[in-house]
Amino acid sequence: MKADAVLPGEGPAWLQVLEGQHHPLKHGYYVMKQPGPDDLSKWLSFKEAREWKCSFFADTDPWKSTSTHIKAWTGIPNLTKELSRLLSLLIMQT
Repeated sequence: MKADAVLPGEGPAWLQVLEGQHHPLKHGYYVMKQPGPDDLSKWLSFKEAREWKCSFFADTDPWKSTSTHIKAWTGIPNLTKELSRLLSLLIMQT
């Protein structure tokens, strides 16, 4: 899900999806924030872009007021960590 596409008032419904109450998926959902055209024109360094994405989840509703459990499903670092874990499990099974 693209975090900045959530419109005001839609947060609670999306949080229910993330919690698996609606439209559950085997591995759940992850929420990402990618830069838009205005953001890309700022020519941020890689480090600045990562900090900017982290601050988005820390400062923007509904993400800033969610539980630690839901915050684990936000951002590329958390997705990368989970994909690495799943890949490791698959490798160990072969």
